[in-house]
Amino acid sequence: MIDDSKLALGFKLSTLQRLRFLKDSSNQYSLLHYIEKTVRRHFPEYKDFADELSNIKKVSTISVDELEKSVNDFDSLVSNCAKQIENGALSDESKLHPDDKIIEYVSKVIIKAEKRAMALKVHLSSVLGTMNDTMEYYAESFSETDSKNSFFMKFLVFINEYKKAYQENIRNEEEERNQERKKQALQNMTIKTEVNNTVDNDIMEHLLGRLREKKLLDSRKLA
Repeated sequence: MIDDSKLALGFKLSTLQRLRFLKDSSNQYSLLHYIEKTVRRHFPEYKDFADELSNIKKVSTISVDELEKSVNDFDSLVSNCAKQIENGALSDESKLHPDDKIIEYVSKVIIKAEKRAMALKVHLSSVLGTMNDTMEYYAESFSETDSKNSFFMKFLVFINEYKKAYQENIRNEEEERNQERKKQALQNMTIKTEVNNTVDNDIMEHLLGRLREKKLLDSRKLA
């Protein structure tokens, strides 16, 4: 038994990926096989949780650092373009043709781009805040790059292994049922054969008895 002082309140997500390596004494089934079977048989309301998390595959390959960099790069690009219009060569209207509409056109594009950049930054901040809270809930560190970028992948690997364990369990259970049916059929055949043999023996004994009786009668007549 585990001492109370050593009892864990939880486990790290990386532990999920090691469940398939913990084998039973026969080295045939892993702890993940037993977990899948237990959930399916005793907690059927949760047996489809892996399918409910199918969308996690879409985000598992996203690098959070790359996402932040892309948003920041876009914001910097928009800011630089706006500064070029305000302070660059295009800011001197005397150098432009009177009919040139480039400033008017670019200004409208910059305004739209600035609104989009702001919306992206707000949305990114919200997403990262939610992700930080989620990782903290699972005792993962958002400040660690590796932990942050592999967070969803840990779930995906577990889901794939869980589905694989489910398929293997179903296949093994079907094989066990087939073996049981074959065993039962063999037992029924053995019983039937034994019954037939008993009946045959009874008939043979009856016929032999009749034959002995006939011989006895014949011998008496001769006497």
